[in-house]
Amino acid sequence: MQSLHDSLWSTIARGGVRPLHVAPKYRDLESSPTLSPRMRIRNSFWYRHDEIRKVHLEYAQIEPHGMEIVHLVAYPEPTVDLPILGVDVVAVDGRVSMCIADPTPSTMDLTLPVEYAHGVDALAMRHGIRDLTRSYPRDPPDWGSEIFGPYCVLMAECPLDSFTPYALDIVEHHLMYPTGASRNVEDTSRALRRYSRQQRKNQKTQNMLRACFGDVFAKDYMATVMFDSTGL
Repeated sequence: MQSLHDSLWSTIARGGVRPLHVAPKYRDLESSPTLSPRMRIRNSFWYRHDEIRKVHLEYAQIEPHGMEIVHLVAYPEPTVDLPILGVDVVAVDGRVSMCIADPTPSTMDLTLPVEYAHGVDALAMRHGIRDLTRSYPRDPPDWGSEIFGPYCVLMAECPLDSFTPYALDIVEHHLMYPTGASRNVEDTSRALRRYSRQQRKNQKTQNMLRACFGDVFAKDYMATVMFDSTGL
């Protein structure tokens, strides 16, 4: 999982982005050593002027559960025609329990830019994603039904070395895609707000943060760092 995080970090850094200033208290986090479970979080943030509002990459370790989480979200500016890209992998004792890569459309009707979709489709074919999803099926959570896109890849217990090449390629595709103007800025803003609102309904994430850091921090972290709607 550390290697996945590092590979994602390198892929993002090559994508024409710049470091984004975020309050220091949100960068490297560690829960109290007197509490159990205990969580360590390392965050990195980037942006690209006029195109990508924020890229957030997180690596979390939770003990004594032996759990590791790699979480990435790239938020577009509402003025461009670019999806929200989300990549998440959860592993316990080195074994993946869930992985997802979803270019969530930034439109209320969940349609992707045509050329972007063609690129994602080509990647899925190259990496045999359809066969993988049949081999490692996982049902989407209820809160995801309003936002998961037509090219969402969601799997359970998929070998990490089978998922990683696709994850890296879709991140590269996303960052290198030549963005055009938003088809409807108001519609895009609504879709971006909906995405953050639905993601904040993820009770598993909120409960783990609450157990390690307390209720106030859990709500603040999810609303400010993970799934914010700044400027929308």
